[in-house]
Amino acid sequence: MGMASAGCIGKEATFIERLDIHPRIIESAKRNGYTSAWSIINSSPEDIEQRSGLTAAETTHLISCVVNATIKKPCTAWQMFQCPDVVPGPYPCISFGCQSLNKILQGGLPIRSVTEIYGPSGSGKTQVALQLAIQVQLPVNAGGLGKGTAYICTESQFPARRLRQMADHCRVHHPFAQCSPNSSSRSLDKWTNNIHVQHIANMEDLLNCIQKQLPMLMQHREVGLVVIDSVAAVFRVEDAQSQSRSQSLTALGYALHQLAMTKNLAVLALNQVTSARGHDVLHGSFDDFVPALGLAWSNLITTRLALSRKYPQSQQCVIPVRNLEVHFSPWLPRASANFIITEEGLKDMMNPN
Repeated sequence: MGMASAGCIGKEATFIERLDIHPRIIESAKRNGYTSAWSIINSSPEDIEQRSGLTAAETTHLISCVVNATIKKPCTAWQMFQCPDVVPGPYPCISFGCQSLNKILQGGLPIRSVTEIYGPSGSGKTQVALQLAIQVQLPVNAGGLGKGTAYICTESQFPARRLRQMADHCRVHHPFAQCSPNSSSRSLDKWTNNIHVQHIANMEDLLNCIQKQLPMLMQHREVGLVVIDSVAAVFRVEDAQSQSRSQSLTALGYALHQLAMTKNLAVLALNQVTSARGHDVLHGSFDDFVPALGLAWSNLITTRLALSRKYPQSQQCVIPVRNLEVHFSPWLPRASANFIITEEGLKDMMNPN
């Protein structure tokens, strides 16, 4: 992943070139566009045979090697417990830098899970993600993890100017930065260089980024938060009811959970809203809108948070009020909190300054 800081991840050999199979099979597959696990698994054996000229036995061998390379073998609960990559709990959270939000989430954004924030355009989803991208860099005793962020954009350009504005406020006003004897903690570059940005246009690139390129980045840089802004944008409208979309969602959900669990980080997926055919009590809705991607995606996330915006009735206050509501979570009760977004970031309603 060519991640920029606001850092980068470089290119690597194609997936098929790393398979332990005959070079002639690899070249035939590459020549006909079968360079990734996704392109091979999503094609029927007959299509691969016809396009690549491979025999039925060679095609079966190719698919078998791809499956073995991408799907982990089953293991017992004891083997999972003994896994050195899994750090025993309790696990820290990433503070939102806003007491009201931390309260309803019992500390902040949890690690080792996939959290979705959905809401209409302009509700403040990206603003919340930027704040968390800054907060995660704080030490554990200050509400962070002391690590950086991998920020994946799928819709528009990364809001670098807004990030710089928020990071500059944190650098100047946060108690940790003010009291730290380390001058680098007070440097604006320190806060922005720990956020690694990549722009993704399609589902295959997103999966490759999560499964291959992010682990490569983490060999050199510590990452405590992965943001996808937004998860729905990589799916085409015409694929809304197709079987391939369901398969893509399942693969994405599995990859995100594997990344969160094995690397002990938090995954935040921002989601859009779509028109609803009635009120969805279980999965949340705003009047005539529900989260995009449907029930298939809802079953793949750990926690769903709904974000909305409204203007107060008082004419003296022109700042819109935001509301974050817990729609479902394995450990959180249904709750909500109001807050505002200023130039400095997220603020409690009772203490905007």
